[in-house]
Amino acid sequence: MLLEPSPLDFTELSRPPGATVLWGEHRAVVNRLLFAMVRANDPEPFWVQVVAPGGAEGAPTPVDLGWIAKERAYLVGDPMELQPHEAIANMALTSLLSAGERQSSLLADFLRLPDVTQELIGYQQGKSSARALGIANVDLVRRYYPSTPEEVAPFLQAMVKGGLLPFFGITTRPGRGQWAFDHSFEVRAPSLERWEEGALICEKSPSSSPWRVGAAVRLRDLPAAARALGGASPG
Repeated sequence: MLLEPSPLDFTELSRPPGATVLWGEHRAVVNRLLFAMVRANDPEPFWVQVVAPGGAEGAPTPVDLGWIAKERAYLVGDPMELQPHEAIANMALTSLLSAGERQSSLLADFLRLPDVTQELIGYQQGKSSARALGIANVDLVRRYYPSTPEEVAPFLQAMVKGGLLPFFGITTRPGRGQWAFDHSFEVRAPSLERWEEGALICEKSPSSSPWRVGAAVRLRDLPAAARALGGASPG
């Protein structure tokens, strides 16, 4: 790994607005670092968390730690609640779109999003700036979604077009679908307790981004990451 000099800024992940995926072996490390990324781009983000079975988090989550207001935190106990809809479902969403959009394939992409995502897009209608959204434990719903970049991209584009800035956290390698994201990162750390030995590796980024593909940054050199992984609010 080529260790990149610090500091690099997580706020660069929203320039231009797009979607980010973060993956790594340890769920607690991924989720805390994911929240650090989300919080750096929005002081009042949304947070959707698929509840890991059997206490698999291994440590208090960002929600447990009180880092996000209850009205912006959505805990999903049944992973099936986050599976995509058929395109013909929930036609009420058409009231949120312009006439031009209602005639395009974008409508079908909106309608395929899960109910909670459609609800959050509804909150964003008329807002001038995007609202960051963290989606934790995506590996628990991965089986419901396609795996190729061409099939994943419409879901991401619908969310961004709807005024969301989505960040996804997953504890298994994303596979080919990761190339549909604007930014993709791997976090390597032995454990939450030994996070200071870890690094963040950029696997994909836009050509204009200071995050260079193939470069790694020590987690201890990223202030927001260090606070979150150490148990303090990243904000």
